[in-house]
Parts: sequence; structure tokens; C-alpha cells
Amino acid sequence: MKMTMKTTHHRLLQFGLMGLGIAVLLMACAGPTGFQGETGPQGPVGPAGAAGAPGKAGAPAVEALPPGPGLIVKITGVEFPSDGKPVISLTITDAEGHPQKATALEGYGFTMAQVVEDEITKLTKYQNLLTRDVKGQPYKVGGETKEPALATATQAFADSGGAWSDAGNGNVTYTFTNTLTTAPDASLTTVVAVYAWKDGRATVVNDVYTFVPAGGEPSLTREVVTTAACNTCHDPLQAHGEVRRETGLCITCHTDQTTDPETGNTVEFKVMVHRLHSGTRLPSVAAGTPYFIVGFQQSVVDFSKGTWPQDTRNCTTCHSGGAQSDNYKTAPNSAACVACHDDVNPTTGDNHPGGIQDDTSCAACHTPSRREFDASVVGAHTLPADSQQLKGVKLEIVSVEKAAPDNSPVVTFKVTDNGGTAIDPANMGYLAVTLAGPTSDYTNRWTEIIASTALTVTSTAEGVGGGAYRYAFRAKIPKEATGTYAVGLEAYMLEALEDLETPVRVAAFNPVTYVSLSGGELTVRRPVVDREKCNACHNNLALHGTIRQNTEYCVLCHNPNATDEARRPTEAMPPTSINFRVLIHRVHRGEEASQPLTVYGFGGQPIDFSAVVFPGNLAECETCHLPGTYGLPL
Repeated sequence: MKMTMKTTHHRLLQFGLMGLGIAVLLMACAGPTGFQGETGPQGPVGPAGAAGAPGKAGAPAVEALPPGPGLIVKITGVEFPSDGKPVISLTITDAEGHPQKATALEGYGFTMAQVVEDEITKLTKYQNLLTRDVKGQPYKVGGETKEPALATATQAFADSGGAWSDAGNGNVTYTFTNTLTTAPDASLTTVVAVYAWKDGRATVVNDVYTFVPAGGEPSLTREVVTTAACNTCHDPLQAHGEVRRETGLCITCHTDQTTDPETGNTVEFKVMVHRLHSGTRLPSVAAGTPYFIVGFQQSVVDFSKGTWPQDTRNCTTCHSGGAQSDNYKTAPNSAACVACHDDVNPTTGDNHPGGIQDDTSCAACHTPSRREFDASVVGAHTLPADSQQLKGVKLEIVSVEKAAPDNSPVVTFKVTDNGGTAIDPANMGYLAVTLAGPTSDYTNRWTEIIASTALTVTSTAEGVGGGAYRYAFRAKIPKEATGTYAVGLEAYMLEALEDLETPVRVAAFNPVTYVSLSGGELTVRRPVVDREKCNACHNNLALHGTIRQNTEYCVLCHNPNATDEARRPTEAMPPTSINFRVLIHRVHRGEEASQPLTVYGFGGQPIDFSAVVFPGNLAECETCHLPGTYGLPL
């Protein structure tokens, strides 16, 4: 059938309308969209894709934290290889515990020694495992060149310049560069010590490691002195460029193996330390032979002018706190004893009451302790003023009356022995009273002797009963005086003791009391120093024949107006101030002061303080001062 174009167009239009109708119908029949169904199970992992192209190189990693403040070096182990060069294991960190490399150390040294015991005497000592021979060299004393006493001498020394190995996290090992000159005994107590520093020696550490190579705990040790005991005065103990600070380190090198070739003097610890602390008290020095050591770069260190600030018989000042600190009395030996008593020689018998003896017989006569002033170690070192036989003397100010301008104060006081028994002032060796004021800054002072057998001054004190006495000042307080005044006492007795030919001067501690001239509120003199701080070095601060002991009393005389003019000869003028704060600072400054200090004292005798060496830190004011008493304004 033949269709025309018109017919075809008509049919296409029909079909189009029909399609549109169906679409509309389907849309009309469709419902609303349903809820999302649950996720189906995870399908299997597909095969790995091809590797991508390499990325760009990252920044270099930081190998270790930079050194922080502080330094901690600890020895953790020691090995002895067959080549004789010990290997030391250590940890190195900063103060916060951050691991550091060995390169953080600017300098270091290692020492090694073993504790050995004499089979006969049972005395112990340290034996260093690394020694060398050194040649004696010329040196100068007082501008004069001296030849060495010995051509060569043996000395222990510290190892440095060895090989370091870094195991990471602050763990390192150090291998000695030197071969040990003495093979270690695996059964003996062994001590390895290290000193190290950084920050130009502003940061210094020492560590001491004690062990037995064969294993187990050390059964034989030698801790006769401790760093803590030394630091009660030295604060801190430091030597050889300030980097050796622990006695446990010092004693490993300062053995009887080490001698100064220039002088021939041993620098064994127990000998050298006793001698340098004795200084002017050494019999040899008193006889005109100086005691010195020639040290680094031929520098001469003269200890002949040294004066320990307490009695050298106070053995326990140093010998305390250590496991073997009692060795000073339980293990006597000639080397230690003649270090101080250097005019005695038990080997030859010179000046030795027991004649010729060796160390096997020392303890037979010199037992630890028997009775005061005998040949026992404690007995021979008894300080007379500390004798248990002494009855002692105590002073007490009961009252001060008539303390007013233009009046003569009246002081009521008591004097007793340590047991409380009253003492008559007329029987005393010396008794005096001091009045000073005002406490804002002492400018007026009067000291009057109440009684003195030595000066044949009859007691002018009046007994008032109950063991009390009354004394009226001859001096009058100035009419214009105001404020608070202080009153203090000073005194001593002479007591005879068994085994001593000379009576002992027994001084009392100085009591001080305060009075207001107007009867109003007291203004007590401000405390600036603590006597107990003084006694850390001085043991028992007592001056002017031991009768001035209380720093609160010292300042009554040592006031801003005080000088040594009355005792200084004309040719030595002008006078020097003896004001307490000026004098004490200058005395302790000693050899570090820009000008010498000589004070003329009792009998017009000059006292030169220019050689004084303060063993502590002069910048640490609270070594002497109470907190808050040394800043500006004063």
C-alpha cells in the first residue's frame, strides 16, 4: 500500500503521542522512594596495583638532641680485655636525663685502683693500676732556681684520649689508650672513677664505681674520709683545675705510689692532706723548713703558711661519715702519724717514746681509746678545753637596773659551773662586763673588769644571795643617749687536770641582754651571722684567749668606731678598722684581696691575714650570713 508523505507524518505524530501518554501513565503509576537498604558484606580485596614512582628525598634526620644544661655521667660496667686496656661502659645525659654523646664532654679522665691489705699488719691501702715514671725538672722558689730532689719518680695518672663508642640513647663505652701497668686481681675490690666537664669547666661531674671483677659485693672497702665531711668547709672540694671533687676519685691517684720528684715529698692522700692542713703547726715548718709541692707547669704550692681554722686534734672533723672513718683510731700507722708529727721517726726511733718500731706494733701502745691525754689515739688528741674532767663555767645576766641617760647601770649576774654550783667571782681568773649602744649601730662601749686573779684585780661585785652578784658600772651612759643598749659578760676559770702540768683556761659563753634607756620597747641588734655556720669550719669559734665566743657579743667592741690605733706602732700608721663586718670580710678574703691586711693585737703583736685562703666560695654569702641579711640596703 502506497502511503503518501501526509499519511506518514500523521502516523508518526500518532506514535509520538502514544509514547508520551505511556510515559505519563508510568509516572502516574510509580510509588514514593523507599528507605536505604543495609550495606552488603565487604567484597574481596582486589589485586595490588603497580608500584608508584619514587618520591623526593626528605630532610636529614636529627641524630640526637643538642646538649641541654647540666651533665650526668655514670659508670655502669667495666671489662678487662686481654690487651690490658679496660673498657668502661657509661651513660651520659644532661640534667634533664636527655641522652648525650661523648662529644658533649669537653674534657675527661679515668682512674683505676684496687684495695689491697697487708698480710701482717692488716692495714689497707689503694694501689693504682696505671702508673708512669716522670722526670724531675728545675723549678723556682722566691726567684731562685732549684734542682729537683729526684731524677725520676713514679706517679699514678688518669687515662684520657682513648676510643669512644656510641651504642645510642646515651650509652657509650670508653677504651683506655694506655695499657694497665699492674694487672688487676679479679678477687679484689676495684674502684674506677671518672671526672668530666663541659661549659668551660662551669659544669663538672665525678663518678666513682666500686665492684669486684670476679663478681659479688665488695667485702673489703676503704672509705676513711668523705666528700661531705670535706665540704662542710670547702664547699665544694675541688683540685687540679677544679675538676677533681670527690674524695673517692682523689684517693685512687694519691697513693703511696705517687711522689713529687722536685721536692721528694710523697703526695699520698693521708700524708699530704694531714700535712697541708697542719701548715704552720708542722714542727719542720716551725724549725724553718717550708712544706710545698711542685705541681702543674712547675708551679710551687706552698702550704707552710696555711692555718687550719680549728685545732688539728679534731680528728673527727674530717674522719666522719665513712664506712671506715674510725680507721684514724683503730688502724694507726706511722705514715699517717708522722705526717703531722714530722719530727718523730718510729723507724729510727728519733723523738719516739717507744723507740724503734714498725707498723706491726703501733696498735699495741696506740689503742683506740683509754683515758684522756694518754698514748691512745683519742686520748692523745684530747683538746684540754673539751676534757670531760672540767667543771666548766657558765654566766647568766639576771637583771640590768638604772640603765638610763646620765646613770651608771647596775648588773646582777650569776656564775656557776656546769653542775649548777655557784662560783665566787673573787676566785675567777677573769671576769668583765661590757656595756654598748645603741643597738641601731654600736658607737659607745665600755668594758670594766669585775675580777681578775691574773691582773690582781679584787672583785668589786657585791653578793646579794642565791648565788647572785651585783656590779655597778663606774661609767655613765651619756646624757644625750637614746635607744636600746646591750650588756654582756666575759670570763674564764683556770682548772687543773690530771696528766697535765699546766692548768686549763675554761671560758664561758658570752650572755648578752638588752635594755631600753627610756623603758620603752626594746630594739634588739639585728642578727646577721649564725655562729653555727662559723663552726662548720672553726668547730668552736673562740677568740681573744677563748673568752669571746658569741658573735652577738663580738660586735659590742668591733663596732664602726673601732680601730687598732691603740696597739699599732707609730711607724705602722695609719690604723686599720676592726669593725666586725669590715674585719671579718677582709680576713676571709685573705690572699685574694687587692691589699694586704695586718692588724695589731694584744701586746702590740702584728697579725698578718694576707696568706689566708678561704676554702669555700666567697660569693656564697649564706656560708656565714643568715638569709636576707647581706643585700642592699645594709
